[in-house]
Amino acid sequence: RRSARLLEIGNHPEDAFGLYVRSEDWPAAARLIRDEAPDLIRQGRWQTARSWIEQLPPDVLGSDPWLAYWAGACAVAVDPKGARGALEHAYTGLAAQHDALGQVMAVSLIMETYYFEWTRFAPLDRWIDVLAGLLDGGMAFPSAAIELRARSSLVAALMYRQPQHPLLRPESARSLALLEADVPMGARVTAGIILVNCCCFQGEFDCAERVLGVLQPHLSHPEMTPLNQVWWQIAVAYYQLLRADQDGAAESLNRSEAIAHQHGLTFIVPTVLTQRAFLALSFGDLACAGALLHKLKGAINPVRRMDAALFHSAQSWYELQRGDLAAGMKHAQTAVDNAFEAGSVTIQSYCLLGRAHLLLELGEAAHALASARNLRLRGAGTSCLLAYDALLIEAHASLQTGDRE
Repeated sequence: RRSARLLEIGNHPEDAFGLYVRSEDWPAAARLIRDEAPDLIRQGRWQTARSWIEQLPPDVLGSDPWLAYWAGACAVAVDPKGARGALEHAYTGLAAQHDALGQVMAVSLIMETYYFEWTRFAPLDRWIDVLAGLLDGGMAFPSAAIELRARSSLVAALMYRQPQHPLLRPESARSLALLEADVPMGARVTAGIILVNCCCFQGEFDCAERVLGVLQPHLSHPEMTPLNQVWWQIAVAYYQLLRADQDGAAESLNRSEAIAHQHGLTFIVPTVLTQRAFLALSFGDLACAGALLHKLKGAINPVRRMDAALFHSAQSWYELQRGDLAAGMKHAQTAVDNAFEAGSVTIQSYCLLGRAHLLLELGEAAHALASARNLRLRGAGTSCLLAYDALLIEAHASLQTGDRE
């Protein structure tokens, strides 16, 4: 035991942990995990932390909510459902101990599991209420990094699930301010990805440009994990697409796909291919879009409802540009169905807008008008871009019905 402690003091935690395990000094092993797990995960060495946790006896692991927390933190990106189980166990234990900070940290990661699962978002409603309530208490955070992760997690949950919530804009503003604080680069990039997507959805390009300006100079930082690099390039491409920068968006998406393949991040590839298809369709390149959609058809995992919704949305737009309105309408409806099953209000809005466009082209002007108007009213104040597109459809539908007022 003394040897293990000396190794620990000498900055040899892995050797020390091995000795603690061999001597069955579980309290010391558990303490070392709690001490070292944050740095191990930040450095991308979550496998090491996970292997340590797996060596603990079940009764030791089950009795300490912080060990459950770190077990979940190791698995958020690779096993979101399993991670969520551990994190919910941690949350329950931390709530019983009245540990408000621990609850905030657990809920923040629970929210992240839903993004990585990319399948269902309705359960976020519960956690939005929990996290908003905890933050409303005026919590004193021990570091800007922990606060940034908590607030940016809430921003993402609100963007996907409750974009009309009054907290979205103030929490976005606070997250943006924290982004410029002295925060580890990994945490800043994770939050930056969320903020770029949120700003672009809302049509607030000045905000997106501010985030890009803060983070672009640091993309070679060693804390930039391959996963963050892929998501960052996708977020940048989204901004570039909305700014009509075709070449820039194509370059960003090509980089993201190359990184994903290089590091075996295959679950992200359908998202990249879908964004490439939307880019091609935005500039009328049907040959490129058709090839990408054909490739996507075999790559989509139907369990990941968000991927399915976005694929069918892109396919409906492709069929519309080809002039096959019946096929386009079929895919548009499938996109809407998947978006509602996923429970992401933001993606539902995009898919409903695409369906309204197909209804208009099919001559169902009254139906298109009602659909676009309902969408605009439902999303009032959330996105000037969606409002603009909905108003365009309403205007064309009104012209078709002879209403020039």
